[in-house]
Amino acid sequence: ALKSGDGELELRCVDVAASLGSGVSRVEVLMTFFNQYQGSGSVEGELDFPLPESATVCGYSLEVEGHLVPASIVEKEKARVAFEEEVRSGNQASLVEVVKGNSFKVRVYPLRPREEKRVLVSFVSDLEPFGDNLAGILIPFKSANPLARVSFNVQAYTHPLLPLPKVISNFSDLHFSPVDKSTGLSTISKEMTNVNLDTVHLLLPVPTPGSPPVVH
Repeated sequence: ALKSGDGELELRCVDVAASLGSGVSRVEVLMTFFNQYQGSGSVEGELDFPLPESATVCGYSLEVEGHLVPASIVEKEKARVAFEEEVRSGNQASLVEVVKGNSFKVRVYPLRPREEKRVLVSFVSDLEPFGDNLAGILIPFKSANPLARVSFNVQAYTHPLLPLPKVISNFSDLHFSPVDKSTGLSTISKEMTNVNLDTVHLLLPVPTPGSPPVVH
């Protein structure tokens, strides 16, 4: 959850876009937060953001005046000082940093009363082995309360002769399409409303020795 001095801010929407193939994945998570507190002025929000064990953050953007603005990568202490200076000056600023293991902390300022703010985090990760002849990635996000929208747009590259990619989750209607025989592409395109966000495991079949190569 994104937290402020007044308590947890409302997480309204989560949109996940992912591409899987050739042993790796790239995932973008767009989160829309809402400062539901009135009369308290602008607040700073803090978000603890867990990632899969092998994931590496490769992009981060914050909404500024309706547009997602990419962040710059700088040395940790220098970034923290710059963020504090921007906050003291009343300017818009955001900071993302590793806090422990593969957990990240995102700090956002300002969040004005009754204002929405979008945050985009991108990461890459190896596909981890899962059971027999499967490898995939865990999207490790949960919410305690229903969200207005949760969406998944996934592209998985595999071989038409291999089994269909799998989804393990509590969303019963979240599944991959049949594999396109000309491209080897299988997709998920699903939007859900008023649902709790829960973990989702996206899994690809692993080619056995002698299987045709996956090309994308």
